[in-house]
Amino acid sequence: MRRMIFEAPDLDPDWLTYGDRVRMSPLGLARHPTYGAREGVIVGMGTPSSVRVKFDERVTVQAIHRDYLERAPVAQRAPRKMGRG
Repeated sequence: MRRMIFEAPDLDPDWLTYGDRVRMSPLGLARHPTYGAREGVIVGMGTPSSVRVKFDERVTVQAIHRDYLERAPVAQRAPRKMGRG
């Protein structure tokens, strides 16, 4: 399935857009195994077929082909305790 940047993400929930948390797709891992399980945030457009991703714990922004990325699953947060304790 092809995923791409689009200005109206409500039209197709599979399309990636600015601010989405992403990770490498199976195709991306096959082509670039050194990226491993890194996750990051889409911060802009690269070439017409790529997006610019700021990976966590990295200083630089990387241009990655759109087909190599998929939306990262939302992490479950532990409930916050109220009050002291």
